[in-house]
Amino acid sequence: MYECVFVSKHLHLLYNNQQYLVSELYNHTSLLQTRTITSDRNTRNKEVDARQKRDFFMMFFTKKNKREKEKIATDHKKKLNGRMKKHRDRDDKNYHAKKNCKHK
Repeated sequence: MYECVFVSKHLHLLYNNQQYLVSELYNHTSLLQTRTITSDRNTRNKEVDARQKRDFFMMFFTKKNKREKEKIATDHKKKLNGRMKKHRDRDDKNYHAKKNCKHK
């Protein structure tokens, strides 16, 4: 008799624990889903910058040959300059669009 009560209580506790875990998991996934898909542009750019720096250093320090290192460094510089030029062009367009705007 006592064993039966003990087992049923134990099963009940297990069931409650399982329900709690399921609800926690659901809350976690729903939080992930409610996060905006297009995250803040600045944080995304920072993540990209960090990833590019990491890739660059990993490639740079794994190469032993001096010529390969120079090639990686120049490629990285070209990539950065191209991206900065893109940003400058976009900023110039925005500046001129605002400057020539008729709604003042």
